[in-house]
Amino acid sequence: MPAHNWMSSINDDRLLSEITMPGSHDAGIHADVAEKRGIAPERFAITQDVGIYDQCMRGSRFFDVRVDVGTGQGPGGQTYHGGKQTGTLGQSLDDTLRDVRRFLSTYGRECVILRFSKTKGNVVEVVNRVQTILGPGAGGVDLLFRTNTNIAAQKISALRLKAICVFEETHDAIKATSGLHRFSRYDAPPLPSGLVACGKYSNSSRLREVVNGQVTKIDEHANHAPNSHLFVLYWTQTFNVLRPWKQGFTMDIRKVSFKPPNFQKEQQQRRITGGAHHNMDYLKRLVSMGTDARSGQQKTRVLVTSAADRRRIMPNVIMYDFVNAQMSNEIISLNDPVLLGHVVEDEYDGVAQMFA
Repeated sequence: MPAHNWMSSINDDRLLSEITMPGSHDAGIHADVAEKRGIAPERFAITQDVGIYDQCMRGSRFFDVRVDVGTGQGPGGQTYHGGKQTGTLGQSLDDTLRDVRRFLSTYGRECVILRFSKTKGNVVEVVNRVQTILGPGAGGVDLLFRTNTNIAAQKISALRLKAICVFEETHDAIKATSGLHRFSRYDAPPLPSGLVACGKYSNSSRLREVVNGQVTKIDEHANHAPNSHLFVLYWTQTFNVLRPWKQGFTMDIRKVSFKPPNFQKEQQQRRITGGAHHNMDYLKRLVSMGTDARSGQQKTRVLVTSAADRRRIMPNVIMYDFVNAQMSNEIISLNDPVLLGHVVEDEYDGVAQMFA
């Protein structure tokens, strides 16, 4: 299916927590608008090639948006990544929101999730811009999703033509009746409404460490309450400044993400090599079958009993850098029934079996 309108093929009765979608890590930081604000080159922080509209067209539906509401940066501020010395400013908040309105106005059977986190400055300014640009005043159509219930348990039919705006921050201005919702972690105190998610990035540029960290999160999610939240899997490689000796000694995110595999090393050491963009097939096998395609080992041990159970343990969002249609289509294909199988470990003899 085409990446730009793939949600139109999703059954209306499926829950949000039952589908898998591509997600944009540090969505606003793309090369055309990036401007460094410290001593480090922009390439240390750039994570995307194109703006939000084009990322939507390339299949992404979950956007990691971090806004710096600073003096001289326009209404609502700009997206950012990193700190003052190694960080970069990106697409303005207004342009980000206009891109979302433009996309949803064209493709009305899609939906977009904007997760606002780590906001610097007054979050009310971000709230005001969201309501101004995505609310009914901007074009007659109210794109803001308004509900006072658990968003993860909503049917896709209720989400079409909507921007689901969720905030990690706490403020009286963030309320469901205004189309603004709280975002919280699964291990935090439960919220009566909003969007809850589990998952965390592995904080390493070495892909094998990324895999190990995400496998742990897969197994943790399998023991969580069904349909109560989204599982966000991070297929991202991040330089950990606190552990430079464990890294690939480069902070160029593109270079790390597109590093080609070393097949000789893979054969010799039976482990994954290269960057995230060359290993999507590996990830698909890992999440849909539970096996390491390089070593043949079972990486996950999830006891499931039905098709519904298998569906709910799949990741709901796979975050990655440099969103493109090819990678997104690989992720979208995880919604196909043939890839919803998962390893089932027999409780009696420990024999792993695969069920379609």
